[in-house]
Amino acid sequence: MDFETMLYRLEDLEKLYNEELKQLELQTPGCLYGVKRDGKQNYLQTQIIDGKSLRHGISRDPDTIRRLCRKAYLKEALQNIGENKKCLITAKSRFTTLNSSRIIQNLPDVYQTLPAEYFFPNAQNRALIDDKLINATAEDAEIAAKVKAWIEEPYEQGTFMPEKKVHITSRGEKMRSKNEVLHAEVMYRNHIPFRYEPVIHIGTTALILDFEAMRIRDAKIIYAEHCGMPHNKEYMARHKRKMELYESVEPIKCVTKKT
Repeated sequence: MDFETMLYRLEDLEKLYNEELKQLELQTPGCLYGVKRDGKQNYLQTQIIDGKSLRHGISRDPDTIRRLCRKAYLKEALQNIGENKKCLITAKSRFTTLNSSRIIQNLPDVYQTLPAEYFFPNAQNRALIDDKLINATAEDAEIAAKVKAWIEEPYEQGTFMPEKKVHITSRGEKMRSKNEVLHAEVMYRNHIPFRYEPVIHIGTTALILDFEAMRIRDAKIIYAEHCGMPHNKEYMARHKRKMELYESVEPIKCVTKKT
């Protein structure tokens, strides 16, 4: 989970807790106080009225005790949320992203004389397809040729807020979140060719996918979305609409991954 998502979730929870606490303050003012008498625990509700601290017994009023307990919990939780937000903001300001260009620039001068592609693994997808073409049946060769053509074909990539692409894969691709980088690394390891944030058109609607991958064994295309904010109703409504549109396209397979 990236910093922005964690902060969003904390702020969302903070808002909910503050609203609940506000209602409880109106309904049940004051706080819980306890005293022991003859070895028995007694509970009192204490509050400040006209500058004076007043208490009255509530041992036989469990509903009021519950509300005061909830109030105390919410106040402590809100304090913790505030501290966590400060920690995240500080960590975000000090965190160093894995920027491939900066990493190469920090190497000795001799490395600056070499092309950037020398620092990343060779295109394993293309090598895999070439091997398959050499030792293939006619049907396999046709599929492999389709996959190779798809890998080499230029595609339209989304241009929305490129400055948000601050996370770098091991092959130098810029992505928006650490989770997307993790997904990309898995596809690298398993020789799955993919496109990041391609623009596709379904009817009159233009959509930007998270990933469009091709299954090598049969040249089938798979749309993959990383569902990163399931707590956000508006986000989930858009996600559901996108999935419905994807599923209307045949013979493409749709998958979604929740955080």
